[in-house]
Amino acid sequence: MFQTIKPYWAYAKASFTVGFAYRLHILFWVLSDLVQVGVLLLIWIAIYGNSSSTTMQGYTLAQMMMYNLIIYMTASFTYMKPLFDLADDHFDGKVAMSLIKPTKYIYEVFFRNLGNNFVGNIIISLPLMIVLSTLTVTANHGVNFTLGTTILYVFSILLALLISFFSNFIFATMVFVTDATFGMMQLNEAVVRIFSGSLIPLSFFPGWLKTIAYILPYASVYTVPTLILMNRYTNSELWINLGIQLAWAIGLIIGANLIWSVIITKMKVHGG
Repeated sequence: MFQTIKPYWAYAKASFTVGFAYRLHILFWVLSDLVQVGVLLLIWIAIYGNSSSTTMQGYTLAQMMMYNLIIYMTASFTYMKPLFDLADDHFDGKVAMSLIKPTKYIYEVFFRNLGNNFVGNIIISLPLMIVLSTLTVTANHGVNFTLGTTILYVFSILLALLISFFSNFIFATMVFVTDATFGMMQLNEAVVRIFSGSLIPLSFFPGWLKTIAYILPYASVYTVPTLILMNRYTNSELWINLGIQLAWAIGLIIGANLIWSVIITKMKVHGG
């Protein structure tokens, strides 16, 4: 198996190297994310401060703050945006060269994204893990981290990483049909933020909208790992959600490969 995936690690290594080469880009990336998280935390402080109740949908303010920090860390762990790769390869004509290589294009893009993911984890996730660990020891936030939930969180993150990439890859293949990269990127970001639980916990949604959110794969990428780490699932809910994640991962891998096999027979390559 190692020999099978060994050629693909070169793509991950190259993306990782390029990611750290653009230091100013990384700086603005981190600052932008910190501003977004900071604003979101301030909004929740204002909401709870103007509420007559200290608990909303089962969350105290301290728990809501922890939820936002953990889901932000989870988003960093599962960051995969193949749309950028497919758009560049499409408009530059590089996809044609990739198709004649002995490696499969879909997994080439996966490992490219994995390299970028490693950059994000070093810059964002690791510092956040230190912050969360410090808060766990020093603050009374009402969240019970355990070794068991941490191990299950790591397993859930691995499944979420696959779901994130292959669901986004399926969406990204539309660039070969529509050429509408910017519009697709904006639409994808809006749908993910709303239905993943990264903007607001899904427990705040009305019943019908919550059902739609859990039908889509995005809750399995953000909400499920976050609630596992926060120990908010019962034992049965935990295994059901992990099973759903596993089903999504397998289904999307198969689906992405099938859709890609159709797309390559119909695409028109730009550039050259």
